[in-house]
Amino acid sequence: MASDKYAALDAAILSAIGAGPQTFTALMASSVGDEAREHETCERPDFRVLDARLQALRNGGKIKVDGRRRIWVLAQDGGAA
Repeated sequence: MASDKYAALDAAILSAIGAGPQTFTALMASSVGDEAREHETCERPDFRVLDARLQALRNGGKIKVDGRRRIWVLAQDGGAA
C-alpha cells in the first residue's frame, strides 16, 4: 500500500480520523497538515499531498468518505460511503 515515504503521514491521518470523523479542512489545520507540508514540492502543494494520501487510504479500504456530510471516517465505523 503506502511506501515508507508516507508512513508517518498515513499514520497521522488514521490517528486523526480514528479520534472522530474529520473534514478535509480540519485535517489540513491539524498536525496532519504539518506532516503533509513535509512532503510538498513546487509542483505538488501540501493539500494535494494530503488529498492523494486520503485517496490511497480510501482505495486501500482503511477509510471512507461520507459524501453527504463531507467527512472522512474509518472504514469499520459503518459511515455512509
